[in-house]
Amino acid sequence: MKIIREDNSELEFTTMFEDENKASIFKHFKGNIYKVVTIAKECENLQDMVVYQGQYEDKPCWIREKKDFFALVDKNKYPDVTQKYRFEKIK
Repeated sequence: MKIIREDNSELEFTTMFEDENKASIFKHFKGNIYKVVTIAKECENLQDMVVYQGQYEDKPCWIREKKDFFALVDKNKYPDVTQKYRFEKIK
């Protein structure tokens, strides 16, 4: 699957539904590691949502709007963060 980020860079990734053994792994800018499960539609407004699973403790699943998952880190709110994107692909 491919997306275009807000800075016009292209990102290719694989979800667990596409290939469980090769699902893409992302690092959140605060440090936790997550595996992308799938892209889903929110039932009320049909927005694309990323379903992702924490690779820690009890492996909780989370959802976030696709545009927010792939967004740049808000440098005004987090000026000391060195990571460019909210979630950086590491595998």
